[in-house]
Amino acid sequence: MKTVRCLAHVGSTFSEVGASGKPGAVHKLTMLGYDVKILQRDLGGDGIGRIADFEVQGFGRLDVYSPEILKPRSISSAIEKKLGHQADTVMVQLPKNYSNVDMYSVAVRTLMKPNVPQNSLLLFQKGSEVYQFNRSMVLDLIGRR
Repeated sequence: MKTVRCLAHVGSTFSEVGASGKPGAVHKLTMLGYDVKILQRDLGGDGIGRIADFEVQGFGRLDVYSPEILKPRSISSAIEKKLGHQADTVMVQLPKNYSNVDMYSVAVRTLMKPNVPQNSLLLFQKGSEVYQFNRSMVLDLIGRR
């Protein structure tokens, strides 16, 4: 397992970094063997000054999103605001029993938007499982390739 380099506070633990749920994302990514650098917290203000939660080897700037409203349209809208500006990759933490159909719907809705960069990635964490989507995979899902 690779180590996590914490830039937030010297001596921080997973439970002290990020909002609720984000420590689980750090742990999962490090368990998968990725180098994770924890960035400073969001500075706030309508996306101005906001930065990603992490820098992750192979994924670039990664932001973790734990939706409170689990409707695909709401999730997609929130992710769309992050991709390209705040992050290259968004990890969405979902309940273990969240529908795969709804998860695919979020991926298609989000990654097919013209204002979302073509190289954007979505990761969905459901319990211990992580699912990855990019535009190419979405095109295959909807039969456009």
